[in-house]
Amino acid sequence: MERRRMSAVLLVLFLGHLTNALEVPLEPKPPRVLTQVNKVYQVIRNHRILLDCSSSGSPIPKITWFKDSRSSTLDGDAYILHDNGTLEIHVAQAHDSGKYTCVASNSLGIHENHIFLEVKEPTRILKQPEDKLVQRGGSVVFECKVKHDPSLIPTVTWLKDNGELPDDERFNATETDSLTITDVIENDEGVYTCIMDTTLDHDLASANLTVVEFLIQYEDSLHHHGHWHNMTEIPGTKTTAHLRLSPYVHYTFRVLALNAVGLSLPSFPSSMYKTDPAAPDENPTGVQGYGTEPDNLVISWKPLSGFQSNGPGLQYKVMWRQKEVDEEWSSVHVANFFKFVVYGTPTFVPYELKVQALNEYGTGPAPPIIHGYSGEDLPVAVPDNVRVSALNSTLAEVHWNPVPPKTVRGHLKGYKIYYWREPGLHKHNPHQVEKKILTISGNLRHCMLPGLHPASLYSLNIRVYNGKGEGPPSASQQFETAEGVFCVSLRDLAEG
Repeated sequence: MERRRMSAVLLVLFLGHLTNALEVPLEPKPPRVLTQVNKVYQVIRNHRILLDCSSSGSPIPKITWFKDSRSSTLDGDAYILHDNGTLEIHVAQAHDSGKYTCVASNSLGIHENHIFLEVKEPTRILKQPEDKLVQRGGSVVFECKVKHDPSLIPTVTWLKDNGELPDDERFNATETDSLTITDVIENDEGVYTCIMDTTLDHDLASANLTVVEFLIQYEDSLHHHGHWHNMTEIPGTKTTAHLRLSPYVHYTFRVLALNAVGLSLPSFPSSMYKTDPAAPDENPTGVQGYGTEPDNLVISWKPLSGFQSNGPGLQYKVMWRQKEVDEEWSSVHVANFFKFVVYGTPTFVPYELKVQALNEYGTGPAPPIIHGYSGEDLPVAVPDNVRVSALNSTLAEVHWNPVPPKTVRGHLKGYKIYYWREPGLHKHNPHQVEKKILTISGNLRHCMLPGLHPASLYSLNIRVYNGKGEGPPSASQQFETAEGVFCVSLRDLAEG
């Protein structure tokens, strides 16, 4: 092979002036990959990763990347090949793990290097430490349970108020991901943080510790007889407390004290104190409007407790009207239930909803307006103007026009691409057609079809779907993929 002589121009500067220009020949050199052989990269799933492929040679080598087999080069939306040969994966997934080959080639030959990528599961704290309320002299345990990649061993660190734990034998951070504090004192109050670290990532969670000396409890003999509830904590230096009470409650109070030994027996209960009934001062929460059938609207809410009722005869005024259609509110009074069904509604139309509490002494505050929808039905729309183009032997791009919102008849969930390889151009199972489904979430207008077979005839159609199900299919479209890439050995490329 005849080597072409290459040169470069060297500009010589002297005291800021161009004095000469020399043509310096560059020695042709075959390519070499400088990156460490069989280097192992690790990355957390859904994070970015850069795979290095430094090289030398003259002419400057061209860098090509392969993964596992060499059926095709790595390019497309999932990858970026930088000018310096680095391969970037935007969002690493589990299937990106494996062996990668970096090939540097120029007119004098080729050289390759293998690296390995391991995609790890993220570290997540599944059970976070919970806020604790403890009396002086008691004990408290904070738990911090973690889920992590089996190949990554996390280490746990506990902090108090973003600093190290006190050097005190009362603090015991065990290997079971928990922190125990015994014989608690006032200075132990603060924020305790659990930090789970691995070599690749970390997660953290915090909880508050509150130390009390007196605890006031109450019993409501009208609504929950025989059960004592914690009401408030006060410092040990005080002997009185101002309490916020609710209407229509038969209160009995008691106080518990704490010393260095532990919690005392409760005091004798106070005499019963009955508060007068009143109109509700709050409305039910969690109001929702949704349909279970194409012609109904279910209005549901979280009911008030007896303690929250403020008086006898608790009911709910349920109100609804079709948004931007009805001016007047329809309403009904409901007792002892937490939902109401409106029948005969139009399919999937917006409604405004309100639920107000009332009892024998009046109505609650004005409730906020909540928005909901009546029931969904199957879409009637068909995506049109479907276009397909094969980008290479294994990848195609599909475009379509979005369907009109009114024809969806429900919350638009997305589109489903049904595609299949037609028999005839391939010999394997010529009488069996396996349909595949690619689900596209959201109101997108195009997508990629990966993993196709080279030199094959495909058909596809598109359907819109909502919370009820799928609509009718579009007209089927056909397209053909190109021939596959013919692979030769690296030695043949070098000799050829």
